[in-house]
Amino acid sequence: MVFLVTLLLVMPLMLLLFWLLLRFGQRNLRQRPERLLELTRLARSGQLEESAWDFGLAHPLHHDPEAEALRRALLQVAQQYHVSHRRIHHHKRDFLFTDEGLQALARIEQQLEQLVEERNTT
Repeated sequence: MVFLVTLLLVMPLMLLLFWLLLRFGQRNLRQRPERLLELTRLARSGQLEESAWDFGLAHPLHHDPEAEALRRALLQVAQQYHVSHRRIHHHKRDFLFTDEGLQALARIEQQLEQLVEERNTT
């Protein structure tokens, strides 16, 4: 009898705890177009590490088809224009992409800026 009473008291508390943990964890995992825009700007300025680029583009944006299309375009740019060997000069910026890749990133950056601006005005 004591076991059943304890179980009935503890079970709702445990369910509430699990629900809260799941609820608070969801928002941080969702990728946003603003993050893609930030990655693109950093890549164009030569201030982005390759691992940060790979990690930033690894998460799909299933909830946002327009941003997902731009993420895929960024992946395609990375595949086509990636610099396989990087310079190791401290006085020069170390870009991840060729000049053509940087131009393609600029075009995608403009599209991302428009998308973010549209979302902020509505």
